[in-house]
Formats: sequence, structure tokens, C-alpha cells
Amino acid sequence: MTTYTKEPKGILPMASGHKNSTNVYNFGQRPLIEVVENKYSALGLTQQMREAVRNPGVRIVQYHEENGYEYEDYSIYDPKTNTITTNWFGCPRSFNHHIGSTCGMCGLKD
Repeated sequence: MTTYTKEPKGILPMASGHKNSTNVYNFGQRPLIEVVENKYSALGLTQQMREAVRNPGVRIVQYHEENGYEYEDYSIYDPKTNTITTNWFGCPRSFNHHIGSTCGMCGLKD
């Protein structure tokens, strides 16, 4: 089980490369604050992304240890464009992609 912390523990070396990757998820016209406040929402936002939506423009950071390295994960919500910028790799709509189409959120073509 992965444990997330607000501050790095500093015991293991920081992973390189992971924190430099950037993914932008576009939510179009969907009002994200309503999605965040509904705990039964089908949209697969991580807890960190939900926190970013509650605090627009603020870089929300968490740390976790894995494979002998410490990783920094971040999310930033921009309410003007209704996008979340993060270094998390999983698309929130990964469970709802349609075969033969392109995901409007992450741009992945199935």
C-alpha cells in the first residue's frame, strides 16, 4: 500500500524524470466543483485533484515512496480553462473511453 505525505521524508533519493512529466486534462464545460462535492461522482478524480479543484491556482503536492525512490506528485487546477495540470499518468475517464474514438479529456486515441 502506498502512503502519501504532505512533506518529503528525505530518507530515499528523489526520483528524477517523474516530476518533470506534465499531463493536462481538459474537462470542457463540466462544472468540476459539483463533481468534487459529489462523493458518488463517476469521474475518476484522485484525492489530490479534488483538493486542487477546491483550491484553484494552488499547486497541491504529495510525496510517496516506491521502488527505493521518493516521488513528488502535483496537481494544479485552472478554473479559466477548466483544466487540471498534473504529473499523474492515469486519465480520469479511463473507464469510459470508447473504442475507435479520441478521449476529449486526455487526447488518448483508443
